Amino acid sequence: VALGRDATTLYLAYHVVEEAPLRNQGADWRTLFTSGDCVDLMLAGDATADGHRRGAVAGDLRLLMSVFQGKPLAVLYRPVVPGATARVQLMAAQLDRIDQLAEARVAVRRGEGFYEVEAAVPLAALGIAAGEAGTLRGDVGVIYADATGRDRAKRSYHFNQRTTVTADLTTEATLQPAEWGPMVFPLGRNLVRNGGFEAGFSDRAEDGWRVVEQGGGLGAKPAVEAARSGRRGLLIRQLTPVIYPPEAFDLPDYGAFIRAANGGAGGGRVTVLQTVPVTGGRLYSLRFWRRAEGMKPEEKRPGKGRGYSTLSPTIDWHGGAGGGTWVANLQDDAPAWVGNRDTRFNDYGVAKPYVAPAGATSATIAFHANVNAPDILPTICVDDVEFVEVGGP
Repeated sequence: VALGRDATTLYLAYHVVEEAPLRNQGADWRTLFTSGDCVDLMLAGDATADGHRRGAVAGDLRLLMSVFQGKPLAVLYRPVVPGATARVQLMAAQLDRIDQLAEARVAVRRGEGFYEVEAAVPLAALGIAAGEAGTLRGDVGVIYADATGRDRAKRSYHFNQRTTVTADLTTEATLQPAEWGPMVFPLGRNLVRNGGFEAGFSDRAEDGWRVVEQGGGLGAKPAVEAARSGRRGLLIRQLTPVIYPPEAFDLPDYGAFIRAANGGAGGGRVTVLQTVPVTGGRLYSLRFWRRAEGMKPEEKRPGKGRGYSTLSPTIDWHGGAGGGTWVANLQDDAPAWVGNRDTRFNDYGVAKPYVAPAGATSATIAFHANVNAPDILPTICVDDVEFVEVGGP
């Protein structure tokens, strides 16, 4: 399952492996989830709603897609709609609205042993404001038909594991928001090419990610083990330790210690960057995801513990007044994936989008990694990089 979006539209793509693909002989479009193959999306449109609630609230929705009378169909279920007067009863389950979503563009494709569903759905039709679609709670899943293609045999969801019931309309029609999890939506149309590092590196920064510096035992490459989503991510790894002469650890000048690495050749260093077009005065949002292990927070005092390792993303603005933004100085371990959005080094206020300087025509997003410490072999993974225009005059 893949989700995407731009300023106005949510995009969904499902690839389902099944011997007899996409069969649904249901006679009632409101209950297609009981009569065969379907794909499912559940969302909490209100990001402030209690994530542990047992019942649905306003903004909770279900978008079910299947075929009805041989044609693709999207059905929107909204259990709670303020002001609704005619509720729909599905056994003991009550929903304020069930609608065929005519605004949704749904396409299906069947192949040997699989089927695919792709859909483009206006965010407004789901009651979701564009600015609220960064991270919402929800779930995605698939309902599998039985051998006849007229009933359901299995319900399978990413987060909700309480889905073994396949013979009770009330249970299957009732949303369970307490069982949902965080769903991170794309921020909008990504100006970064190859944000997931699937296509490898490019010779020109204007065409994609380019390695412009690499040395001191630190290397960078797209790798399967660095993937958060998709097949690959950016893997940055120190392959050989940085070597310092014994006297360097007692030098009073910290800068002299750093310069002594590897016989004066420098410590581990990598820079991977990409240049994208921007418009001066507009607002831009940068988000990326990171994992790291074996890192070392900086220690400047003389002694064997001297040095540091870091991942330092930056934005350099070109044209007009120019300038640069130091996004972060990340020196800590991160065993699980951690998202970073719209930060500024040494600014611990509320994260906010970056403003392109007046006259700016392009920006370079760079990931700088440095290892300036002995006896450590850090590993840094970066994936799902987004740089999106989010507003402005």
